[in-house]
Amino acid sequence: MNIETAQTLIDISTYINDKNPQERLSYICDVLGLRENYLLGKVLESRHNRNFFLIGDLVNPYNGRRIFERVIKDANFIQNVICPGATIEDLGLEAGQLVLFRFQTDESDFDKVSQGKLLRTNKDNIINVRDVSDVLNKLGIEPEDLHINVLINNKTDDFLIFPLTEFYQDIIYKKVQEHLEQINLEHANLEMKKQEIYNEQKNLSEKQKELSILEIEIDKKLLKLKELGFNLLIESKPIKRINEESTLLEEPESEKELIEVIQQQIALRDLDYEKDTIRRFYCALKTNQFVILSGPSGTGKTSLVSAFAEVVSAKAKIIPVQPSWTDKQDLLGFYNPLRKQYVPSIFLDTLIEANHDPDTLYLICLDELNLAQIEYYLADILSIREQKNAPIELYSKYEYEQSLDEIKWYIQKVFPHADMEHLETWIEKELKINNIEQYSYVQRYHNLQRYPWFLHIPPNVRLIGTMNVDGTVRPLSPKVVDRSFIIEVERQKEKIKPAQKKGVLNLHASHFSIDLNQKVSDKGKKEIKNLEENLTQLRANYNDRVEKHLDLYTLATNPFGLTGKKLADELISMKILPRIHFLLDSNETIHEDFVKKLKETLGETSLSSKKADRMLERAKQSRIFSYWS
Repeated sequence: MNIETAQTLIDISTYINDKNPQERLSYICDVLGLRENYLLGKVLESRHNRNFFLIGDLVNPYNGRRIFERVIKDANFIQNVICPGATIEDLGLEAGQLVLFRFQTDESDFDKVSQGKLLRTNKDNIINVRDVSDVLNKLGIEPEDLHINVLINNKTDDFLIFPLTEFYQDIIYKKVQEHLEQINLEHANLEMKKQEIYNEQKNLSEKQKELSILEIEIDKKLLKLKELGFNLLIESKPIKRINEESTLLEEPESEKELIEVIQQQIALRDLDYEKDTIRRFYCALKTNQFVILSGPSGTGKTSLVSAFAEVVSAKAKIIPVQPSWTDKQDLLGFYNPLRKQYVPSIFLDTLIEANHDPDTLYLICLDELNLAQIEYYLADILSIREQKNAPIELYSKYEYEQSLDEIKWYIQKVFPHADMEHLETWIEKELKINNIEQYSYVQRYHNLQRYPWFLHIPPNVRLIGTMNVDGTVRPLSPKVVDRSFIIEVERQKEKIKPAQKKGVLNLHASHFSIDLNQKVSDKGKKEIKNLEENLTQLRANYNDRVEKHLDLYTLATNPFGLTGKKLADELISMKILPRIHFLLDSNETIHEDFVKKLKETLGETSLSSKKADRMLERAKQSRIFSYWS
């Protein structure tokens, strides 16, 4: 034993020695996970001419766990319990016999107990165990209370395999069977529910086709009327169904009032956010760019997405990002070449659902998106969203066509009278499946129909990410920053006055888009241009893509009448400052010059200036002037 370990034992022994025996006993029970000071064990053969015997293979009788732990840190493992003043012959016991007993600790054996080597019992506390009822009755354990981790835990070294597994075998086996039956029942119910949902989606798809045909016919008639010289001023805005239990609120006349209503309704749901935070989120959504909500843990970033969606009758899907994500398959799913079927993800199924429900806004939130390297799993999505009408390729077009041809060949061979021109309708209404092989091919066909080789991101989908900012957060890459609006969410300081009645707004998905025919004003551009030289020195100058996003946000804020400084402040805080991540030389002051120029341009109380001050403070210690430090 080294000096450090010996000193640890002395310190802990001194600490426990100050306690009374009952407190020491409670301490040991806590460590070993015992309700009371009962243990199970096997009697070991008595040594000749010794007036004591040992009990080994110790087991927790309440859960079947083998006692293979230390009483205190850095001490030896507990191996045996000693029974002084008797031999196994005195008690009519045999070596290897299973006994239930209460252990104790007192001053005479304290040194060994404090080292975790030995526990103590006496002959009056030992009960001969003949069958399982002896243990259950003595300890007041009902059979249904027994844990089943003896059988389902892979670490078998932690458990006594003989005799305890056989001892509780019948009870545990029955419990496992009950669990399996319950799991199988739940699985069967899940499959039935999936089939019901699939059928509902297919019916919805058929109805949408019928509506499309009707719309085409109406468009033809309108065109004919226009050709005859009629000037038609017809505005058609689809009405979206909402939850019948919700109170439908009247849509405010102005967007300023709309933000106030949203804020008050969210407050009624016990969440408080500043009006400017909600407005920046609202306007960023209208740009149809990636929106990232950043800030300390507990500021309500994810809750903002859920509450906002509820109030405006949108649908929010929160998808936790896993640290193991490395490529787009983790986000979109993958094609299984062995089963010749696509294995989808929640993200992909949400895109498909949104495609079938074009009137509803869908907010897909990647929660804690920086747990994995964003560029690995999200790069393709970010790039595709910048291309006009570009599809996401899920897998090979050739694989899709080959698989579809194989399915059609099989159906034509097995069902010669199948209607191959209207195969989906024929399968749905006329096909009678007779065996598992036929079911497999039909299931593959449905999989191909739902997950073809490519997919477009529907225009009613908005992508959002949340990220907790702490001392270990790594900066977002320029690629992600360029394609995002980054909104800092801070703890709300004031209590918001909630609305008097709870309700929802029935906002159509088209409400969250921008009329691109508007002229972009120069508001805010003078203030941003004033910082160009400083940004270049910090290697944070921006490109044409960022310029385009600034224009989109400017259009989105038109109804709110922001001043040039206010607009520039929001654009700089969301699009410019996040680009800054600069390693400073020992005597470099360009970061201080930038902050000074920023305050002269926007004012010391501006959102950007406050953030820059925090960046400046952290740079004094790290010599890194960064939005993310």
